[in-house]
Amino acid sequence: MHEMRAEHGPAELDGDRPVDFWHVVASGADVALCGRELHRDAAVQPVQETEPAAEQYCEPCLAAFREKVTPVTPATP
Repeated sequence: MHEMRAEHGPAELDGDRPVDFWHVVASGADVALCGRELHRDAAVQPVQETEPAAEQYCEPCLAAFREKVTPVTPATP
């Protein structure tokens, strides 16, 4: 199972930590599919939940995730 984990930017004056990118990680993992290490206290959401803005996705993570979940169609003779 996989989930989206946030890569947070620096904290703002009001204490909010904006999301720079959403990465795909295996549930419970600390390393995203792109190889980036993420903090355990980062925001998390399931992959199938409401999607963050597309421009905030880590494209290498998404490509790796698609490769993992795309079924392979056997060649026909």
